[in-house]
Amino acid sequence: MNHAFANRSAKDPDAFITGSLWQSVLKAPLVIGHYGWSYFKQIRSGKVPQLNQQRVFNELLGLAAINAGFISIFGITNVLLYWWLPAWLATGILAWVLDWVPHHPHQGRTRDDVARNYNFIGARWLLLGQNLHQVHHAHPHVPWYRYRNYIMEHDDNLA
Repeated sequence: MNHAFANRSAKDPDAFITGSLWQSVLKAPLVIGHYGWSYFKQIRSGKVPQLNQQRVFNELLGLAAINAGFISIFGITNVLLYWWLPAWLATGILAWVLDWVPHHPHQGRTRDDVARNYNFIGARWLLLGQNLHQVHHAHPHVPWYRYRNYIMEHDDNLA
């Protein structure tokens, strides 16, 4: 779904984070709830196979059991402070770095203009290897760690 409907807010689940810089920073921490709600809507519309629904249910049940065990051992404050808060913050940062930054200004509709490449010093590390994100949309079969080599090997105007 990511590539077929990139930057189309009605069908692209990652479009939730679009907006100005400050809007995206405020929306990023809410992305976990947004993805959960999007998945729930897909289940209700019959788009998710029963097997996948059962797997997700089992994983959530397992996560609840692990949480209950950790809470009984370490207390709820420690579980929230040292497990859930870092996971929540990391998810928000990843949503911003992987959804907002490479797709900004979120206007493109074709595979050639839905994403941007950023080639400043340190971009590869700051953007977690997604500084050449246009390759991801134009050629989804190329793994992220091969983006730079792919651009150097193929002269297809992605640099």
